[in-house]
Amino acid sequence: MNLPASYADHFRKLIALGVPIIIGQIGMIVLGFADTIMIGHYSTESLGAASFVNNLFNLVIIGSTGFAYGLTPVIGELFGASDRTGIGGKLKNALFVNFTVAIVFGVGTVGGALTPSLTIGSVCGFLFSAALTQLGVPGDHAIAYSLVGMAAFFTTAANAPITSLVLVVEFTMAGQMMFPLIIGVLVSYGMARLTKAQSMYHDSLAFGPRSTFDKPLAQVQLQDVARKDPPVVHPLDKFGTIAAMLIKNPAQPIFVTSPTGKYLGSVVAEDVAAFARNKELAQAVLAMDVLRSDMPTLPADMHLPEALGIFSRPHCAESLALVNPNNDLLLGVVNKTDLYLVLSEIMRREKLQ
Repeated sequence: MNLPASYADHFRKLIALGVPIIIGQIGMIVLGFADTIMIGHYSTESLGAASFVNNLFNLVIIGSTGFAYGLTPVIGELFGASDRTGIGGKLKNALFVNFTVAIVFGVGTVGGALTPSLTIGSVCGFLFSAALTQLGVPGDHAIAYSLVGMAAFFTTAANAPITSLVLVVEFTMAGQMMFPLIIGVLVSYGMARLTKAQSMYHDSLAFGPRSTFDKPLAQVQLQDVARKDPPVVHPLDKFGTIAAMLIKNPAQPIFVTSPTGKYLGSVVAEDVAAFARNKELAQAVLAMDVLRSDMPTLPADMHLPEALGIFSRPHCAESLALVNPNNDLLLGVVNKTDLYLVLSEIMRREKLQ
């Protein structure tokens, strides 16, 4: 059977369009197959979890693909009408909308709420501008309404009018839009207060984990305020290692621990300075030779007032080791300055309540 030339031409074009899509679909299948082969070696639970996640991922892909495919019939109609200008405009709009949706899906968590909020506000402003254009309102006002939409939406979402104004001006360098932005922010904030709309951060602030500063003073333990990465050397470390650690941590003792992490003592700068003047002695000295085992330590469950009493003793070091009271494992370092800062902040918050 001889097909008309027009049909053969159509088939060639369909194959040219379809082959990349087929390759992409095969790639997705192969990816899932490879995941199944690798994860199947671990356990049945792992394989079930991977299959479940793949199904969720496929739902997102199918939804995104369906959203993007809405452009195809529109472009086909414009192509049939030989409207090249219209095709370019629709393509630009489609790229913008798809990019926006991708950002919202990708960073739409609490930690990534800023970008989706600004993007959604910008889209709302753009759509409002497009509606005005359809109603016959003259002027090129898409960018202006997009910026106002960004500021207004984030103001309502975060209940932060000044922050919204500063962010939009800082991101876009649109200082000439200051007065329209102020009007949009004020109207949005007023409507949010009128309707008693809560910030998107409300639940995280109200029901999230409380900080150390929110506890009563008598309940604050040293493990809440200690620094978790203390400077540590081991008993057989040589002078060079000790000196380098002291240089990195001036005015603070260096803690000596066993290979298992048990606290053995502290090394202070003045005990090491004498060896620095004698090269032969410096090469022979080890951390175990200069450690002080009589320096006080602080148990992790000690409360803040008790620790302040220890630091107030004469000749007490500015920093002390925080240890586990059950096995003497080194957990961190407590600085006297940090304790006073914590005390000041807790007292300040108690006065505000």
